[in-house]
Amino acid sequence: MTEYTIAVVEDDEDIRANVCRFLQKSGFGAWGAESAEDFYVRLLRDKADLVVVDLGLPGESGLSLVQRLAARRIPVIIQTALGGLGGVSFGAQVVGTLLGIAIAVGGAALVYGVLRATVGLRLDEEAEFRGADLSIHKISATPERDAGF
Repeated sequence: MTEYTIAVVEDDEDIRANVCRFLQKSGFGAWGAESAEDFYVRLLRDKADLVVVDLGLPGESGLSLVQRLAARRIPVIIQTALGGLGGVSFGAQVVGTLLGIAIAVGGAALVYGVLRATVGLRLDEEAEFRGADLSIHKISATPERDAGF
């Protein structure tokens, strides 16, 4: 089972499929949604540790989705072709998106490892399951869990 799951919210089926396929071959869990509304439905079943969002989505805008995710402190990478990209090829756009994902996930893992080693920062079981935020836990509701501290 993969450690991190990345959701790709992109209305262009080819881009969505290619990014998801690349992420899966790179060892990440990945799933796609063609709109913000489809993303919300899928999120009821599957977790997302990071979300790649196209700003030019049909229905609810990508910007609105980014704002909702940011309010819940879910990491987001924005991908868009709004306004045109001049002479930038499709391949360069995909590589740029994937590089951004790699840097975000790698950086988060590094920061988490350093904080965990230095100040005891860790995820509780529920947060790990839901892909939630990091928090410091020194005392639990059950005494047997506290014995390890």
